[in-house]
Amino acid sequence: MVVNRISPDVVTYNSLIYGFCIMGQLKEAFDLFKDMVLKHINPTNYTFNVLVDGLCKEGKVKEAKDIDIFNTMANRGVTPDVRSYTVMINGLCKIKMADEAMNFFIGCLIKHFNETERGSKKNLIESKSNFKNLKLLEFLK
Repeated sequence: MVVNRISPDVVTYNSLIYGFCIMGQLKEAFDLFKDMVLKHINPTNYTFNVLVDGLCKEGKVKEAKDIDIFNTMANRGVTPDVRSYTVMINGLCKIKMADEAMNFFIGCLIKHFNETERGSKKNLIESKSNFKNLKLLEFLK
């Protein structure tokens, strides 16, 4: 591309980042993300969602949470969408952190959404055996 004087855009970067993530090559995906930012190409919701999903699928949910992706998104002018939260909630539920997923979900409702996203709600209900506080589960029904 560059040889032909065609500059990669956000779609090109997102495609490559996605490819690295599905292959489990997270270092390469994050290196591309850094390169993208250095070249002043603004990441989108999709960019962040793919990175978080990649981390979660590699069992690195805590790392995804620790990098505080949602503040990073906000700092870059990107508003998390339903998919952004669903990916994180799903990852937390898969590692049996249902209480944390529930707290995260309630925070999402309070901050951003007027109605519940079905996928997030479904993941939390399916994890109900892991809840310490069943009153929170009743909130979902």
